[in-house]
Amino acid sequence: MDGSEVDLRLADSDVIADNDGDHSLADDDFFYVNDLYILEEDDDEYDGEAYRGQDGYSVTMGPLSDDVTSSSSTIRLDSANTLTYDDEDEIDDVTCLYLDDETTTSIGIDQAHTDDSLDVSFSTGPMAAKAYDADGSGSSVDLTVFVIFKDDDRDAVYVVYAAENLKGGASSSDVVYLADDANNAVGSGNYEVDLYFMEDMSLVEDLTIDAKEDQGFYDYEVDEDGVYSLGTGSIEFITGKVDDDTDDQAAEDVEFDEVRSYLASGKNDDGAIFDAISFADATVIDTRSSSDRSDDVYDNEINTASKLATAIERSVDADGVLIADVYVQDGEIVFVAVTDVADGEPDEDEENQNADFDEVELAKNGNLTFYDDDGDQITLTGEHDWELWWLSASDWVRTGYGDDYVYGEDNPWKDEWDSGERYYVVIDGVEFNIVTAD
Repeated sequence: MDGSEVDLRLADSDVIADNDGDHSLADDDFFYVNDLYILEEDDDEYDGEAYRGQDGYSVTMGPLSDDVTSSSSTIRLDSANTLTYDDEDEIDDVTCLYLDDETTTSIGIDQAHTDDSLDVSFSTGPMAAKAYDADGSGSSVDLTVFVIFKDDDRDAVYVVYAAENLKGGASSSDVVYLADDANNAVGSGNYEVDLYFMEDMSLVEDLTIDAKEDQGFYDYEVDEDGVYSLGTGSIEFITGKVDDDTDDQAAEDVEFDEVRSYLASGKNDDGAIFDAISFADATVIDTRSSSDRSDDVYDNEINTASKLATAIERSVDADGVLIADVYVQDGEIVFVAVTDVADGEPDEDEENQNADFDEVELAKNGNLTFYDDDGDQITLTGEHDWELWWLSASDWVRTGYGDDYVYGEDNPWKDEWDSGERYYVVIDGVEFNIVTAD
């Protein structure tokens, strides 16, 4: 079982006759199978029987009772509607099984129970899926789960999701971010675009997609010619409060109206709520045009966590918000695409919008390296204000400050720098990257 989709010709409709209550014959003579089968080939036709466990493996099937995320360690089925089999014999229901990043294989089947072609996704480890909720919002539609496990334990070997609309089925390996509206037509109906891949946050430029799409998050498929098809069917968009269980989920048009250190708060119209959520290690991109940036209260390119924090502060000070599309893993923001910043005049007295440096890198030994807007290393002259911030057990704490930082001389915070602790430094109001000290 590798997650691939193939078309098979059944020897006879009686192949699934034992489960007539679960299946129906479509107008186009395709069967909605909705089950797992063992099939045997005979002269290019297939015959078989429903899979009910064999050779030391059992199967349990039913609806989810709880959502599954890509970091879940267990999967739980609804005890009122679950059946478990061992070598065709029905046994006591098994409703809780264990998931493993390396030994569990997950397969998601979207558009099951429909006339449309199946959309099959495959991953090693847990795959996210949304259980049914009372009002149906955010739920996978008509979801059935099959879990195959060894007879002598409860470790899931295969997990198969089949749903008309499988929600939460995409992991980061299935998700891309379209960095701008698709406007560059190349050939009949195709467009050339830049995509950020959430699996490793890499940017791949000049890819071809098969339809005109707006900026945002998408799942994708690639055909034999390397042309991408984008969709949103398996992406889970955040509709509630972000917490530690929020994983491999996206939110668009989030209005951030508060920031403290590298913790941001905000919300969007879909119900997503961010309350002091970390973006310290996020990949940050700025999708504003140069003309838009020139009208904004923060007109530098926002491409680091420190610049994002400053831009949110400037937007709030201007009685506005910063708007961004974000991707969340394990309760933390890992990708930010800034789409709008509050209008206003840039502050020439603070941070680095008009300073001598554009980028700063904090090393693990506490030293700083400064760069200009071309990315070239520069030597900073004169004395500068500084702050040292340390991550305690519960929050960031300022442990030192002064106005005597001089590039190239001993760092004034050197006596505060302890190996294994997490720090960031602020120079002239500019926050740097977070590091773990050597």
